[in-house]
Amino acid sequence: MFDRLKLFFSPYNVLWKLIRLRYRGMLYEEGWFEAACLYKSINKDKKPIPWWSYSFNDFFLPYLNSNLNIYEYGCGNSTLYLSNYVKHITSVEHDKKYYNLIKSSLSKNNITLKFVELDKYGGEYAKSILEEKQLFDVIIIDGRDRVNSTYNAVEKLKDDGIIILDDSQRENYLPAIEFLKKSGFKHIFFSGVSAGTYKKKYTSLFYRDNNWMGL
Repeated sequence: MFDRLKLFFSPYNVLWKLIRLRYRGMLYEEGWFEAACLYKSINKDKKPIPWWSYSFNDFFLPYLNSNLNIYEYGCGNSTLYLSNYVKHITSVEHDKKYYNLIKSSLSKNNITLKFVELDKYGGEYAKSILEEKQLFDVIIIDGRDRVNSTYNAVEKLKDDGIIILDDSQRENYLPAIEFLKKSGFKHIFFSGVSAGTYKKKYTSLFYRDNNWMGL
């Protein structure tokens, strides 16, 4: 009995190591447990962060600056987070309940939220970006109808702009990836878990030569 207890509390015990992850290590530092318990994309201080892979957040977020104009398919905590660092973000959402939830959380005037109903034929939601008069530095595709959204995004992207496609490991998004590659974009994917999730996911960055990030 004593030997079993000794083994359980041993630093070499796998279960004990898993318990220790709650109080030290990457998951603790990122606030993964807070995000998992509340099922929200938040950090350990319970503040909003983008629901992208942690590895992509580490790479991309330091590049944010006050000159950037962003268009985002799918609003959420990423909208709230990004608005703290960029010039303006326009976000389109198809879910009216979620749209109202995010809208009630807004505290800055550099966010434009658009509600556009989704239809199964790739209609107004995917085309919503075409209504914009300006071109964008960053276009985030993290909502519904992502393939058709990608096709339209290229039309409104600056020559030095970038595209972010989340959950790019999904097989049904392959047409979007192939389209961007054929359109002259280079592709880097960042794998890993995201806030509160268990499965490995990809968040992909697409860019052309002479992009604003200097890649």
